Amino acid sequence: MDEFAITKEYDAKLRHKLQVLMDSIKRKRNPHLTLITTYGLQRNEYSGHIQKSLTMDDLF
Repeated sequence: MDEFAITKEYDAKLRHKLQVLMDSIKRKRNPHLTLITTYGLQRNEYSGHIQKSLTMDDLF
């Protein structure tokens, strides 16, 4: 199986969701993007925005 690859469109959706969350919570908190995926995260120009990636091996 292949690792998950973040596309330009998916990156835009994640950034929008993060902005909505940050606008609705107190500024004292700092949310982190964490990706839970079966086979890991493929490194590309958009993967650097993910602070933590968890795989099946991490969970089981």
